[in-house]
Amino acid sequence: MNCRIDEVPISYRGRDYGEGKKIRWLDGLKAIFSILWFNFFDSEDKNIPDRKN
Repeated sequence: MNCRIDEVPISYRGRDYGEGKKIRWLDGLKAIFSILWFNFFDSEDKNIPDRKN
């Protein structure tokens, strides 16, 4: 299969609060808390052995 992949430049400008930005610093704290909680305190999936193919 002979396919060509082209890179296409993109540009991004995040919205500010006047344009409808809805994420706040408290959302970041909730995300960090969730990551830490599920990595260290959620033991439901800890007993699943690693897959080795």
